[in-house]
Amino acid sequence: MALAGIAALAGSGWLWLRLPPDRRPRAAWGLMGVALGMGLLAWLQPILIERSHIILYGVLGALAWRLVGHWRQGGQGLFWAMLLSGSAGYIDEIGQWLHPDRMFDWRDVATNAAAGALGVLAAWLLGPINKLGPTKKRPH
Repeated sequence: MALAGIAALAGSGWLWLRLPPDRRPRAAWGLMGVALGMGLLAWLQPILIERSHIILYGVLGALAWRLVGHWRQGGQGLFWAMLLSGSAGYIDEIGQWLHPDRMFDWRDVATNAAAGALGVLAAWLLGPINKLGPTKKRPH
């Protein structure tokens, strides 16, 4: 998990350096908040293996933002990307409920959704600004 954290930090730093200088302070403060949130989620997990879900759902959140960002921008895009990643966490817990040796836990659903939301926010902070705006279509 430490290696995954180091890789995430290095990747975020590289993307941060690619941002225009006027966006870097806001992105830096936002990424510090995301890192603090991820750290808090990891600290709250009593079972070590559950901490890996924070990384997995953070990546899923970033990928959800990349997917949804093709159709929705701004607050709507953030909402739908967070809903998509949170729904995946809920479906994962339903699968565990159906398994005889596992159990459904609302705390895991909340942790998965929070990690996904933090991943969405990190991807949003580090992503390019859409010059076309939310109402104009992208050229194909």
